[in-house]
Amino acid sequence: MKLINVNEIAPSTYNPRVADPERLDLIELSLRKLGFLLPLYATPDGEIISGHQRHHVAWIPQEAHFNRYYKPPHIAKRIMLEQLVFPKHGTNPKQYLAIESNPRTQAMYGEFGIPSIKVCEHEVWTTLPTPQTVS
Repeated sequence: MKLINVNEIAPSTYNPRVADPERLDLIELSLRKLGFLLPLYATPDGEIISGHQRHHVAWIPQEAHFNRYYKPPHIAKRIMLEQLVFPKHGTNPKQYLAIESNPRTQAMYGEFGIPSIKVCEHEVWTTLPTPQTVS
């Protein structure tokens, strides 16, 4: 695991997702209002492979953790929580919120009692959904 400057990463040129402007507005709003840690994933040369929409709305987190383990998201995020986030910010699940599309990763957050919001491609939010703790 290595922390790198957000300026050292760039979106992938092959990302097939088309960003919906309304959804981007809601993502930006939720990130600014809720202030949670959620990693972007990048290759060793700085190409983003996950987190394009957060990067697109110019979200600059206070800290960013990248998957340098090359493990599935639910395993990499567990390692990051246990080794980087919890030691620095504590283990109180009420201080975190995960916005997650991967059901296995959402369930992993639930094991720690961390509430999450499930996102799906092409889903349009008119309001921020109610977070749930998935078990």
